[in-house]
Parts: sequence; C-alpha cells; structure tokens
Amino acid sequence: MEALTLFIAADDWLMPGLIGTGVGILIGILAIRFIAGVTLRAARKSGEQIIRNAEVEADALTQRAELESEKKATKRKAELEREIEGARGEIKQAQARLATREDRLDKKLESITERETRFDRQEQDLKQRETDLNAAEVEVATRKEEIRRRLEQLSGMTEAQARELFMDEVRNEADHEASILTQQIIEEAETEARGRSREITL
Repeated sequence: MEALTLFIAADDWLMPGLIGTGVGILIGILAIRFIAGVTLRAARKSGEQIIRNAEVEADALTQRAELESEKKATKRKAELEREIEGARGEIKQAQARLATREDRLDKKLESITERETRFDRQEQDLKQRETDLNAAEVEVATRKEEIRRRLEQLSGMTEAQARELFMDEVRNEADHEASILTQQIIEEAETEARGRSREITL
C-alpha cells in the first residue's frame, strides 16, 4: 500500500512536469515556426526588393546604353553627313573643272575646224588660180596664133603697116591680160580681207 501510495504521489508530481514540458516544447516549436515564418517572409521581401532594385538598375543601365548608343549614332550620322557633303563638294569641283576643259576643247576644235575650212578655201582659190592661169595661157597662145595667121595674110602690107598692126594687137593683148590680172588682184585682196576679218573676230 505504501508503494502504491508512493507511485500515485510520484505520478501526481510527474504529470504536471510532463505536461509543462510538453507545453514548453509545443510553445518552442510554435515559436520556432513563427520565427521561421517571419524570417522566410522577410527573406522573400528582401529578395523581392533585391529583384526590384536589380530591375530598376537594369532599366537605368538599358536607358543609359540606349542614350549613349543614340548619341553615338547621332555623332556618326553627323560625321557621315559631313563626309557626304565634302564628297559632293569635290564632285562639283571636278565637274566644274571637266566643264572648263570641255569648253577649251570645244574652242580648240572650233578653231581647228575654222583653220581647216580656211585652208580648204585657200586650196580651192589656188586651184582656181591655176585653172585661170592655164586658161589665160591657152588664150594667149590662141591669140598669138591668130596674130601669126593675120600677119601671114597681111604679108603684102608694107613693113610700117605690118608693124603698126602688130603693135595694135600687142596693146589689145596687154590690155586684156592687164584686165584679167587686175580682176585676180581684186579677188585676192577681197579674199585676204575676209580672212583677216575672221581672224580679228576670233
């Protein structure tokens, strides 16, 4: 009976202790879970904040990179526009020089053409003079032959009469040749005057 009484007494003493211990353990577990939950939420918030900060920084870096890229593109565009403008200026200068050279060549070609035309006219004039001279020589020979025949026909005339007739024929022939020569001189003078007037005009 004493042993049972001691066991019951001990049980009465242990139960509250066990219950207190269980409650303490439960409270500890709950506290640990609470602390873990708070820590986890704080970690999540911190992670989310870090992510937001990283996103903001990334956006800022992206905007900065885009701005720098735009500035570089604008600068390069300006450089290219200056280069293009310079190239256009050089092309215009080259075209102006080429146009000047073409004008000079055209003038030289025109001058050469005019000289060739003048030389052709002179050559034609020389040929015409040669033709006229040959015709004059033929005419003179014909006239001489006529005079010779007339002298033969008039052989019965006195010497003085024959001489007078011959002198008349010679004078007529001289007048005719002088007229032809005068006409040639006038034509040559007119041709030379026209040529000089063209040279002065050029």
